[in-house]
Amino acid sequence: MIHAAKAQIEQELQQTKEALRSEVAVLALSAAEQILGAEIDQTKHQDIINKVSSQLG
Repeated sequence: MIHAAKAQIEQELQQTKEALRSEVAVLALSAAEQILGAEIDQTKHQDIINKVSSQLG
């Protein structure tokens, strides 16, 4: 009985850790998008595209 309870607790702990990892990843991506959106305006964005395009072509 105690062994089963410990196993269940361990399983729930792992699920909680995984959910937390996923939430942190979502928050990190959201923050990065906001930072990039604030720092890169349309002109800078077009300049980056042009530079990459010229390097590829």
